[in-house]
Amino acid sequence: MISEDVLRALQSGRLVDITTTGRKSGKQHRIEIPYFNVDGRCFIIGDPRTHDEARTLRPRDWYANLLAEPRFTLHLKAQYKLDLGAMVEEVLNYDDPVEADVPCRATPVHDQTQRRRIVEAVLPSMGARGFDYDLDDWVEHGPMVEFEVEA
Repeated sequence: MISEDVLRALQSGRLVDITTTGRKSGKQHRIEIPYFNVDGRCFIIGDPRTHDEARTLRPRDWYANLLAEPRFTLHLKAQYKLDLGAMVEEVLNYDDPVEADVPCRATPVHDQTQRRRIVEAVLPSMGARGFDYDLDDWVEHGPMVEFEVEA
């Protein structure tokens, strides 16, 4: 049974860790990644390209892992580190400091109309923080899953 605190925390979208099962190795892999709540539904969306000057398409291990095994653990955290560059980090606390390991199941989002609606809802807030993006590129190539809590 998932607590009301956890369900409330999932409504906000935030930076979390997820643990997936390696599609080849079968080992557990934990990464930090943001998720977003759009109209009461939770999504993980990844940048489809490298973060260097070339900006070439690149596959995401977390996405390939979830395609092979959709069950994963979402780790809600009370605080996170903001990397400000030049070896400077700032530790920030969430207003709703819930910590929990939440069993979830991912479903890839392939429908182009749905993908566009979700990307349009999410990316402007990322752009406001100086994040460069091309809407059509993210709709076409960005790895995207919707996830639900498993009871």
